[in-house]
Amino acid sequence: MRVDGKWVPTFPNARYLFGKTEFEHWSAEGDDETQVILSDSVQPILDAGLAEFVGLDYRISPNVRLTPSTGHTPGHVCVVLESDGQSAVITGDMTHHPASWRTRNGRRPSTATLRQPPRRGRGCFRSGRTSRCW
Repeated sequence: MRVDGKWVPTFPNARYLFGKTEFEHWSAEGDDETQVILSDSVQPILDAGLAEFVGLDYRISPNVRLTPSTGHTPGHVCVVLESDGQSAVITGDMTHHPASWRTRNGRRPSTATLRQPPRRGRGCFRSGRTSRCW
């Protein structure tokens, strides 16, 4: 958000979690558009000291954790919520269309790198049971 013409964190008392691998990926991008997005959306959080860089398997709380997923960028993670024997997965932009869930060779494509094999999540949506996938 802008305050007096300057970008500042929207939630100044929050802790912002950034996936280290994905942050490194986008920080290394050389195009101007990506750098503008980082400068107005991410840099104010870094400048305020509110950022925490986390790994792919980070546990936020006993019921909330991150898990690696082959998404459209290296370091993409899903958020897994677990409570009372139930679970839900927030996939973010792991896929953009059902057609990308499986290809003929059983792999899900990654727009960031087609050589990177899928790690987790393959076939999850066929079964409808996230506990089998994550």
